[in-house]
Amino acid sequence: MPSLTWKSPTRKSPPWLLLPSEAQKSFATLKSLAGEWEGPATALEMPEMSGKMHISLRVTSRGNALVHELSGSRNALDATKYDHPVTMFYVDGDQLTLIHYCDAGNRPRMTGKMSPDGKTVEFELKDISGSTEMHMHHSVFTIIDANHHTEDWTFMMGDKPIHAHFDLQRKNDGSESLIRAIWENIMDREWNDSQPIYRQLRDRVVAMILDGVLKEGDPLPSVRNVAAEYRVNHLTF
Repeated sequence: MPSLTWKSPTRKSPPWLLLPSEAQKSFATLKSLAGEWEGPATALEMPEMSGKMHISLRVTSRGNALVHELSGSRNALDATKYDHPVTMFYVDGDQLTLIHYCDAGNRPRMTGKMSPDGKTVEFELKDISGSTEMHMHHSVFTIIDANHHTEDWTFMMGDKPIHAHFDLQRKNDGSESLIRAIWENIMDREWNDSQPIYRQLRDRVVAMILDGVLKEGDPLPSVRNVAAEYRVNHLTF
């Protein structure tokens, strides 16, 4: 009986056989935070900046970008009157990259790395487009569990650092947001006509497991709802 041997991935290997880079693993960890969050913010150096905040995290661009939007929990969505800074996360080559579109009118760019335990992603300043007098300088995301994470941001006012700590909880039990984020990662891509859809679905689910996006016990969307929404025969799933 012939023996079975394992072959290393080649250029022709399916994407799910290729091991994700450290930047891709870190990005997958951040994408697991997709959803709506609220909680108190504290800034010891400027107490007037403290209060309850709302943060929205949304996966977009076919899974290649994560949008982070911050606002006061009671503020209307009017960017001309209230602060609503936007931050974009994406993988650039071998680096996890953050660009913060700041209310100060500049765009700091940071690069991030994940801690060995996979629970913290820390960003260090790389460069700034625009004025450097006041700018976002550093940030840390720490995942407590699927429904609880913290964010620490350092803002520089001249040479004075302002530290803001956000203790955030999901606005719901996390299941709905988690299902939506997972399914966007699977479905927010074009189907390849050269392969059956069920094979492509399998490959994408395996890739998400390897990337750390899908973990044991995570919920998945119902077959009936997804088949109806995407107009695909339910037997495909």
